[in-house]
Amino acid sequence: MRARLQLSTCVITIVVAVAAVSLVGTADAGEVLANPGFESGVLSPWTTTGTWVIETTNCHSGSYCASDVGNYYIQQTFAGVPTNSITSITFWMRQPNSEIAGVEFDYSDSTSDFNLVYPGTSWSQFDVTSYLSSGKTLTALRIWGYELGGGGTPNDISVVDDVSIQTGEAIPMVGWRGLLALALALGVTGAILVRRRLA
Repeated sequence: MRARLQLSTCVITIVVAVAAVSLVGTADAGEVLANPGFESGVLSPWTTTGTWVIETTNCHSGSYCASDVGNYYIQQTFAGVPTNSITSITFWMRQPNSEIAGVEFDYSDSTSDFNLVYPGTSWSQFDVTSYLSSGKTLTALRIWGYELGGGGTPNDISVVDDVSIQTGEAIPMVGWRGLLALALALGVTGAILVRRRLA
């Protein structure tokens, strides 16, 4: 009797585990940044140096974008994201004079990567995912404007929109169906054990 009881418990436990695992879902992977397209109408939670402001004309999409005159940056910091889980880092940018801009990554180990991009007069998307250092944890993204000749002339304009950091790291999540299946399976397990003991 005791051997049969142990065997039944083992079998039902396996069924419970399979039922629970089969109904585990995953939360959608998605955007790391807040206010990535500036559609809140304000810069926050982006932080800046210099003259970055919200623009409402000739944006890439939506009603708002951000612009700068001079060699200043706009950045966003966030909870650390493993670079190996990041599937893309992109942004759209244009410059009236088609000059140069910079993109910078900060990591949790206090190191950083800096690379150049070359915007045109029309909107261009830059995919800078390949600039990431593998095996690190990304904590900030920084985009730089430019300044020629140290004068900060009105034409040293950079306009940014639709910045994005996408991660493919899904989060395990048990939905209500999984919890219901688990509760029912545990109830069946208890009923069988009680019946075995009464027998």
